[in-house]
Amino acid sequence: IYESAGVTFSFTDETTPAGEIYVTKLNAPDNINPVEENAADVYWIINYYPTGEKLTTTTSITLFDNSISDGVKSLYNRADNAVTDNWISISSAGTAVDNIVDFDQIEFADYGQYFLGQGLLDADGDSFTADVDCNDNDASINPGAEEIINNDIDENCDGMTVVVDADNDGANSDIDCDDEDASISPLNAEIPNNDIDENCDGLVFMQDAELYGSYCAPTRADSFGFITWVQFGDIANQSDDATSESGVSDFTSISTVLVTGSTVNLSVNSFLDFDETQVLSAWIDWNGDGEFADDELVFSGQTDFETWRSDVVVPSDAKGGNTIMRIRLSKLGDATITACGDATGETEDYTVFIASDNDGDGYSSVEDCNDEDSAINPGATEIVNNDVDEDCNGEALTSSTFELEDSTIDVFPNPVTDNLYIRVDDNSRIAVKLISITGKLIYQSGTFKFGKQIDMADLAAGLYFLEINHLDLNKRVVDKIEVIK
Repeated sequence: IYESAGVTFSFTDETTPAGEIYVTKLNAPDNINPVEENAADVYWIINYYPTGEKLTTTTSITLFDNSISDGVKSLYNRADNAVTDNWISISSAGTAVDNIVDFDQIEFADYGQYFLGQGLLDADGDSFTADVDCNDNDASINPGAEEIINNDIDENCDGMTVVVDADNDGANSDIDCDDEDASISPLNAEIPNNDIDENCDGLVFMQDAELYGSYCAPTRADSFGFITWVQFGDIANQSDDATSESGVSDFTSISTVLVTGSTVNLSVNSFLDFDETQVLSAWIDWNGDGEFADDELVFSGQTDFETWRSDVVVPSDAKGGNTIMRIRLSKLGDATITACGDATGETEDYTVFIASDNDGDGYSSVEDCNDEDSAINPGATEIVNNDVDEDCNGEALTSSTFELEDSTIDVFPNPVTDNLYIRVDDNSRIAVKLISITGKLIYQSGTFKFGKQIDMADLAAGLYFLEINHLDLNKRVVDKIEVIK
């Protein structure tokens, strides 16, 4: 063993390697490990075997040096000498005591290069290093932190957030827009005209009382039968006989959203008082004029089986906003069933909200995050660094920009979910490497010009390092990349 002055490098009895080991001490060397900055107490251990023999498996290694400072030490291995920074931690020792660092259970399986260093950084000072701290820039987030419920943050780095149903309304806080009020949840029906979004669909149900009052009032000639189930979009209503003596059940507090041009299935069940054929008809006031015209009849049929199924196509020119759907049940052989007048069965009225495309970009107000601007929709192309979410994915596209002499290199998006892009504004030769927070090489490109796409979809959420090498200038920059899910 060839050692630097003042350094004693020893192995457990009977485990000393058969080959030669050269130990050279370096203090805070540059460009050793991308996850370690301002390293102290660092040593290169260069193993050289002319015959290519492998290093004997070692169970313990001890390093003595009067200059070693207290602190957790790590031993890193670089098996591939052709890779500049692909260092992988193989062992960590506890706090250095009395200038001694002792490592147990180490296996030097191959000859190569090793170094001893201070270990991973603890950037936020919370006593947890970046190999175990899922956010080393926030001291409130680490494996020892207490989880805070319902804030969508994984404080204790266990890969999970705590979600509860605080108001016991059957809807957890991740979908309940007000988990402190049991009257508000996605499971509840909307109450019209109270300026409250009871069903958490992002819409306040405002029913024009005068409009609904302008619809014709149907009547029931006798109690032949009644509707027991209606399913249409988000409407899923089970009921008994009519809620009024007139045979009309006002369910306009129950609503659904219909998108122009879409097709929605209508499903209705009924109860037969007598062994007779029933007729069912349904209308939707597409133009919102307070009347059910002949061309607004969306279904009409008869059956002996108390069940109706039909697809309803929402007209592309339907008027946006709230309108009324009316469903009527009657007995076959009566006068032609209409939206008004007598019928021998029940009538049920519901509210539907027509989602229109106000800006004409091909996306309805339900999916378009800004239906007043045709440049903003789920199909739009994001513009980098303008603080506008053009494609409605909930985030404005941001990038990192590096100026290396006459070359400009952009990295985007960051945070990233699927694909990471590197764009170069000239024909410079570039190579990149993606490295995990623990120093593991995840991806290494060949030489490229102008641009590169990296698939990040299968990577776990967390921080990564992108090393960008400008081969023509012999310069390197490192960008921190956050992967989100």
